[in-house]
Amino acid sequence: MVLLGPATEAATYILLAPAVVLALIEGFSEPLPSSMRCILVTSFALLLISSGLNSFSEFNRFPFNIFQPVGGLFFSIYAIMRLVNSSLWNEETAKMGSDEIDGILAPIEQASGS
Repeated sequence: MVLLGPATEAATYILLAPAVVLALIEGFSEPLPSSMRCILVTSFALLLISSGLNSFSEFNRFPFNIFQPVGGLFFSIYAIMRLVNSSLWNEETAKMGSDEIDGILAPIEQASGS
């Protein structure tokens, strides 16, 4: 919705703020590859600078309004890298996910008689 929505405007990108800040806190408190940290910090910087430019200056026209979509794109790239990189998932998280799936599927399997 935010990255490729039909009517994204400057205020729409504020929806990314909690996720970006949480990712920054998590990214600097856990071991993370430097490339992922760089992408995350770049995303944060672009979103912060563009918010300042759009809110407090007259530089809110064409070459400067591209910063927010690019910041959102960088954060999306970070999120996909985080999701795909299996070394960032610990055993407890993986086990918790499989236990939840087993808990959801158990009543369905009992109902079907398997």
